[in-house]
Amino acid sequence: MGIMKWNPLKDLFYMEKHIDNLIAKSFKEETYSWSPAVDIIENDNIIILAAELAGVNEDEMEVSISEGILSISGVKKSLEEEYSSDDYFYKIESISGKFCRSFAIPANIDTSAVKASLKDGVLKIILHKINKQNNKNYKK
Repeated sequence: MGIMKWNPLKDLFYMEKHIDNLIAKSFKEETYSWSPAVDIIENDNIIILAAELAGVNEDEMEVSISEGILSISGVKKSLEEEYSSDDYFYKIESISGKFCRSFAIPANIDTSAVKASLKDGVLKIILHKINKQNNKNYKK
């Protein structure tokens, strides 16, 4: 058997990896929440709400309107789930976890004509306004 040179940094990195894994596992039970950035644009006919949801799958989000409140909720999975437990993460800056944003919408919105689309990580919701001159059911 030959003599092997001891590398203290290798042992230090090995220990750091296992401590990081232990800490990560202890926080897995805890749920984190975050809020996606949202832009709201309005003109005479529509209101557009655009939410930045990069990395969120369409089947993992929900858009709903109830009692004058528009809600966007869902889950963004962590990139860690795609890799094995043997992989070492040097830095994790991406946000993951549950999210929910709610917005009061004006009474002049036609809730039956709301359209939502997800493209390039941006959820775009188009809210059509009811023209009060042409609609007898318009309530202020």
